[in-house]
Amino acid sequence: MDLSGRLSCVQRDVDLRLGGRSLDLLVRQTQVDTATADSTGLRFETPLAFRAPVAIRIGTAGGDTVVRAVIDRREQTIRIEG
Repeated sequence: MDLSGRLSCVQRDVDLRLGGRSLDLLVRQTQVDTATADSTGLRFETPLAFRAPVAIRIGTAGGDTVVRAVIDRREQTIRIEG
C-alpha cells in the first residue's frame, strides 16, 4: 500500500510516503530572502535553511508514536521505522 500526502506552508514543504513498515518525510525549506533595507540602510538576510527541532507524532491503531528530529538543511529526509 502506498499512502502519499503533501503539506505546504510558507517555510516548509513536506512529502509523506508510507511503504512497508517505515514512513519517509521529505522536508524542504522553501523560504526566500525578500527583505529590504530599513531606513538606516541596514538589511538582514534570511538564511537558506533554519535549524529547528521537531516532534513528529504518528497515530496508528496500535497507539501514537512520537519521534524527535532536527531539520537543518534545505532538503532532507526523515525516515521513521515502524
